[in-house]
Amino acid sequence: MAGHAPKLWSSPPKHNPGKANLPRLALNNLPEARDGLSVPLGFLKNKGNHFHIKTLQNTTGKTLFLEDIIGQQLQLLCPQKKYHFTAEETDPPQRFILHFTTGTPPIPSWEKDQTPTPHIYATREALYFNTFGDSCMLGVFNLQGMRIIQTQQQHNGKHRLTHNLPPGIYVASFSCNTTKHAVKLFVP
Repeated sequence: MAGHAPKLWSSPPKHNPGKANLPRLALNNLPEARDGLSVPLGFLKNKGNHFHIKTLQNTTGKTLFLEDIIGQQLQLLCPQKKYHFTAEETDPPQRFILHFTTGTPPIPSWEKDQTPTPHIYATREALYFNTFGDSCMLGVFNLQGMRIIQTQQQHNGKHRLTHNLPPGIYVASFSCNTTKHAVKLFVP
């Protein structure tokens, strides 16, 4: 299904493509819609590079906005508009936030957060991470607290680091300029 984003939605059951038999999406399990509700949405790309997200139906009575953290875009979601975006394998899966409002656009996270946090994502072969600041130290620790990887990055932006970590859960620690961040890291 090139061009579709199967990892944004749950796998729909086999269905008749008629309007009354639309697939059940993962988003049908959201809490009750209220003004100010923000729901993080993960996204893992398939073989395609160009994608779109659109609202088929909104029965919440709220206005929906989609925030693209990587693209730093805020898009009103309605049946008449699609949100078009591109994705790379190095993009972290924590990409989108779905906002429910009474019509007023929310303040995007990149405007609220004056000190951006680094992101990290692992594949079987490599770590992909974004850093902010001129000098950033990345340390990867196992759950016993033993440092497995340590690397210094001299510029901000996207980085790739090959690894031979066995599958499991780790803690990634970033020290960038004067800030420190620790995040859970899953290696498949």
